[in-house]
Formats: sequence, structure tokens, C-alpha cells
Amino acid sequence: MGEINMVESPKVFISYSHQSSEYNKKVLDFSNNFRLKGIDTNIDQYVEAPSEGWPQWMEKQIYDSDYVLVCCSKSYIEKFRENTEGLGISWETSMIYQFIYDNATKNSKIIPVFFDEKDKSFVPRPLKKYTFYNLSKEADYVRLYNRLIGKTTNNKAPLGQLKPLDEKKPKTLFVSTPIDIEKWNQARWRGIMYICIAGDVPVLGLVFKNYQRGLEIFDQWRRLSTDRYIDEFVSFCFITPPFSKKSLIYSSEKYNFGKGYFAYIGPNIKEAENRAQKLGLSKENLVITAINRFRWMDEKSNAQNRKKFQESVKERAECLIVPIALEKLTSGLLSGKDSIRDVINFDGALKMSNISFKNGKDLDENTPEGAVLKSLV
Repeated sequence: MGEINMVESPKVFISYSHQSSEYNKKVLDFSNNFRLKGIDTNIDQYVEAPSEGWPQWMEKQIYDSDYVLVCCSKSYIEKFRENTEGLGISWETSMIYQFIYDNATKNSKIIPVFFDEKDKSFVPRPLKKYTFYNLSKEADYVRLYNRLIGKTTNNKAPLGQLKPLDEKKPKTLFVSTPIDIEKWNQARWRGIMYICIAGDVPVLGLVFKNYQRGLEIFDQWRRLSTDRYIDEFVSFCFITPPFSKKSLIYSSEKYNFGKGYFAYIGPNIKEAENRAQKLGLSKENLVITAINRFRWMDEKSNAQNRKKFQESVKERAECLIVPIALEKLTSGLLSGKDSIRDVINFDGALKMSNISFKNGKDLDENTPEGAVLKSLV
């Protein structure tokens, strides 16, 4: 239940426009009902002829009252706009508006009311932003009465003491990357080579322009490997067509107008999380920083070699991965001067089973592999 804060009957002046005997009686009945309920309302119908004259009488009512109820109607608006006579309605509205402006539009005294929903549109412009009451609705009638006597509908709960905020645990940065940025920048990765021989494990070659730096990259991976398997730290993903129809790939010569694919090399995020948890780090407070590398690979004629490699990987569930020198590849193997074994050092090969193949249109930008899509923006 609310509380009543007023200790005596509030003085309320009712401003309205004389327009018909029926309307005038409605105003009179409304005023009388409020008076019977303890509200000291006043209207011009209670006075025959004030000795000080109507303008001064009205001004006194407006400024001496605790509240002024403005009965909004079409006639009220029109008489003010046309400056016509209606028991001084222009005087009343001018004084009411002046009161609002004098108080820098801060108003709790002047209250718009109306007897019918259709009169809602006739609330004067300066009063539209304040709370109004439809007196044909019992709920509004009660709300207005409670407001005039200072009764609040709901009480505020007692103000309690502030509770200390839960201490947020700092996030732990866990760096997991198979990419040594300096070595990869120097190695200058230039392409992919597939070697698929029936009955043998398929081979994936990474072609480096600076072969010595490429060997150093493989040496680092070998030291991290388990029985030469690098899956715990490295993941490979081939991101192939189709891509989104709106993708820049299909309209750019840089991407061979969509004839090709992305080769992605990055960390094994799932295994990185497992390693962090083994170190006692909470998954909820863990931030993993991952560095990756990816390249767009043109396919000048068709995707036969790539597709054959993909089928072989799925069949054997693994592949070998080797470094290849770009110079030896172009001047030796491709020219026919050297054999595969002359160009590739299979003794230094690493093993891998963590290879995936994904369509570009199905790729999620929020995954590590999604970095390739962000590069297209």
C-alpha cells in the first residue's frame, strides 16, 4: 500500500471552456464529487460575479491553488487560438502557459484531464509532455485523486547496503602457435605440392623460396612432435570452392576469379586447450593467442591433384609433410632434370593426420580458419 503525504485538503482550480449546458454540468458534477471526497476544488460556476473581476479572480485561483486541472476539449483549444470570449478562457490559458514558461517548463501543478478519449487530441501543446488523465476511466480517476492527496501507489523498498562485487579472475593468455613469424617471413612460403603414389602414404610438400629457413621451421616442428607426428601442435585446412556468391574471390584476378583454394596452417586449438588445462589453467579464464599462415593457391587447369590428395588422406588417415626448395622444384623436377627423390628429402618428413577440407561457404568467421574470409574484406 502507498502512503498519504498531504496533511490537509489540497486546493484545486478547474479550468475549462463553457460550451454546452451538458458539458458545464459534467464539470460541475466532477468538481462536486471531488469536494465530497475531501478535495477543495473551485470552478467559476460557484461564483456569480467576483468583485475584483474575472481576470484577477482567475489569476488568484491559478497561483493560490496547489493544482490546476485543465479540462481539454476542442472548444478549449479553439477559444484560445481564436482569442474569443468564453468567460475569460483566453486569460486563463495565457496565465497557465505563462506559469509553465516562468518555471522553465518544469511543471507538476498544471494537470491536463479530459472526459472522453476523443478529447485526448486536444491537449494543449505545452501540456502534451506531462501526465494526463482520462476521467471516463475509473483507473485514471483514482490515479488523479491519489496524486492530488499525495498518495503514492507503491513505496520504495528500504535502501540496503552495497554488496561487494564478485572478484573477476583475470584472463590467462596462453600462446600456442606452430608459426615462428620471423622464420616464416624469411622462408617465403610460395606454394603446395602433392605427391600421390598408389599404395604409398600421400605427401604434402610446402614450397619455400628460402629453403634453409624452411628446414629450420621443420626442425622446430620435429622437436615438438611425438614420433614425428605434429598433430598436437599443428592443423592444416584446405578451404575450397564454393565460396559465398558475393565473395570478392569470384570477381578478382588476384584470386583467379575463384579457380583455386586456400591452404591454411595454424595451431591445434583443441589440443592447446587441453595442454593449458593440464597446466592448471581454467578454460573459462583462458585466452588463446593463435598465429597462422594461409595462401591462395591458383588452379590453372583443374583440381585433379588436390582432389586425389584429399581422397588419399581420407583413405590412409594420414600423410607425410616435407619442405621443398622452390629453386630445385622449378629448375630440376619440373624441367625433367631431377627425380622426386633428388628434389625432396624424405628422411626429414614429418607425419600428420590433423588435416581438414572445408567449403568456403560453410566457413565460420569466428573460427581460426575464418581468418581467410576476413582477408577478403
